[in-house]
Amino acid sequence: MKMNSLKAAAAFGLSALVVSSAAAQTASKPVGYETVAINQQFNTFGLRLLGAPNVTSTVGAVSGTTVTLDAAPSADGSYIVEVNDNALAGAVVTGTSTGADVVLSEDLSAGLAVGDSITLRATQTMASVFGTDSTLTGAASEGAADLVSVPDGSGGFSTYWYFTGSFGGAGKGWRESGQVAGTIDPASVTLVYTDGMVVTNRGADNSLVITGSVKTAPTTLGLTTQFNYVSSVYPAGSTLDNSGLESQLTAAASEGAADLVSLPDGAGGFSTYWHFSGGFGGAGAGWRESGQVAGTIDAALVDLTSGMIVTNRGDAQNADIVAPSFYADL
Repeated sequence: MKMNSLKAAAAFGLSALVVSSAAAQTASKPVGYETVAINQQFNTFGLRLLGAPNVTSTVGAVSGTTVTLDAAPSADGSYIVEVNDNALAGAVVTGTSTGADVVLSEDLSAGLAVGDSITLRATQTMASVFGTDSTLTGAASEGAADLVSVPDGSGGFSTYWYFTGSFGGAGKGWRESGQVAGTIDPASVTLVYTDGMVVTNRGADNSLVITGSVKTAPTTLGLTTQFNYVSSVYPAGSTLDNSGLESQLTAAASEGAADLVSLPDGAGGFSTYWHFSGGFGGAGAGWRESGQVAGTIDAALVDLTSGMIVTNRGDAQNADIVAPSFYADL
């Protein structure tokens, strides 16, 4: 019942903000808000309300990591880059634009073609999500402060904390783990919405309100071997059943051979699921909870949390996650 109530509340908030946006500008993309609980100790979460789209354009030329668009964004700078169609539909990388030229963080030239559609979306950063003056608990030492751990793209994490400063707050600001002098610019730390982050809350239960644009198109999650902290991307109505992950992850006859999806349970642990490939001819196939050896669950009742851990048993792969079908009407 609690999960269904949360989903209903999220859907209401989404609808309310979409209506107000439409009244102001009929051509605007849907927007919304989400309140993320940050309870004591470890919290896995992802961004599901995103930076606003700046421009959607076709590709005019591709050369290595440089893509030339047929229409330039409104300003030079850093963007989240989304591929909207054809071979790389759903791909998400970062990029830096100068005029119509965008230098991508990854070389997509093998799959990206002239005429493909690309959207440049405003980045989200440590500053925009957690505040230049942190909304989390800061401290004079790292050991007493809340921590924000962001996947570094190499299987590890970059971790940040808020230094409250010396006498009178002098020198306060964000620091990277291990940093004992000075501060970093939190606006320079880009948070990619496909990543799942871990917030270690050393104080009382807290929460974050995330606002932004709602994505309605499919998204490709890049999975390395073993553990992947990822976002579920879509802020309301996303379930294990309608996510599309069933066809993307490895099913097996036993839990030990299947890919796993682990969702925070709100009590400091995880509820873990795997897809049973079924008996002869696939009979009885479906999602099971960890430890389950007979039958299947109703995956439509399992709401995806904003952040989740996907255990990929095989080689690195891409997995597409899709929005609930009602997003097509937003």
